[in-house]
Amino acid sequence: MNFRVFFFCLAAGAAAAVLTGCAAPSAVTGRNMSPAVVMTLTPEERQTTVTVRIGDELQFVLPANRGPAFVWQIVSNDPRCLRQSSGVVFAPGAAGGAGVSTVSFIAQRPSRSFIRFAYVPANGAKEKELVDAYQILVTVRI
Repeated sequence: MNFRVFFFCLAAGAAAAVLTGCAAPSAVTGRNMSPAVVMTLTPEERQTTVTVRIGDELQFVLPANRGPAFVWQIVSNDPRCLRQSSGVVFAPGAAGGAGVSTVSFIAQRPSRSFIRFAYVPANGAKEKELVDAYQILVTVRI
């Protein structure tokens, strides 16, 4: 009798998880099935915050107004909290307009991480001043 109650409760819990949209992260990628959280960073907001859940994909869209001669680098990130799932990819703007760079992360465990981006020359040349920078506090919840 106890086994029947146990299996009934187990089946009820699984059905509730499926009906409410809770899905376990993929064993291969660690990503859940919810749409990616996209943050388009703007010069007006150099420091910001975002909260995601374990398994969420977090995509940053960074302005790349100086073209491919400059690249975005990740200066700091806690990979135990956020695992980088793509490289920084530059996409030129339409009709000679300013381009953008994108990079994605997957939330790994409940914690916080500061992600800092710096815009630097692609050839490694030294600059007198930092061209551009962003700081984002990412909180990962269950």
